[in-house]
Formats: sequence, C-alpha cells, structure tokens
Amino acid sequence: MNIVELSDKYIGEVLRIYKTEKSEYFRAIGKEMPTDEEILHSLNGKDTGSISFAFVEKSVTYGMVTVNKSTAEIENLCIDYAIADKAARQRMLEFSIKQFSTITLVFIWTDTTEVTLSNLLEDYGFEYTGEQDYVNKERSISKYKYVFRRKK
Repeated sequence: MNIVELSDKYIGEVLRIYKTEKSEYFRAIGKEMPTDEEILHSLNGKDTGSISFAFVEKSVTYGMVTVNKSTAEIENLCIDYAIADKAARQRMLEFSIKQFSTITLVFIWTDTTEVTLSNLLEDYGFEYTGEQDYVNKERSISKYKYVFRRKK
C-alpha cells in the first residue's frame, strides 16, 4: 500500500470515502453533509497546520487520514471498510501514529456512530481517556477521546 499526501489525483475517492463514513454521523445529528468544498477545506489544513494522506494501492483508495502534529491529534481517519482488510487498517493506524514519532501521547476523537473505528483503536492499544463531549444531547450523540501511549 502506498501512502501519499492528498492531491487532486485522489480527491474524488477521498471524498467518496469521507461521505460514506460520515453520512451516518451527519444523519444522526440531524445536519446536512458538508459540501465538497467544505470537506476539502477541512482536509486541506492550511488553517490548522494539519496534513492529509491517502492510502492507495493499484489505483484503489482504501482510506485517508488527517494528522495535526502541533496538537498530537489524528483529526480524521476514514477507512473504506468494504475493501480494507484488517492488515490494511492496521497499516493505516501505524502510519498515522508514526507521524508523531517524537510525541509520547497521540489523541483521536470518535463518536457514537463510529463503533467500528472505536473497536479498531482499542484493538490497536488506544485507551479511552474518559473525556466525553455531547455533539447532540437530544439525539444522544457523543464524542469520545482516545489516547495512544507510545512505549518508551
């Protein structure tokens, strides 16, 4: 699997994966899916200093990640679970964590609709920090903060 910085070549597939993975979330909170331009702006990272990468192999895009080294956060991890097997998912997570090679704690937020991602994180060694924030109280949608503690 090749890991490349997000470019025009992969934008169409990354948008497809993002929309597929986030559609349940936006439906659950009762909001419209952001426009392509809004999604790309959030993945671009010019405002926040984050960088997005695509995971591709033989012109198939398996997923994408946005990392922000200044906050030690994986800001966005979207995986096409229909085609990414367990090994591919592990590789994506490993790459994401390696972006923080000098940082001992790496954080990521998930939400109530991302059970598969939460399970992947826990299987890899991420721990729930106990930090929780309501996204939509009326609809019982919360987000949860996980941490990966790099072994010294």
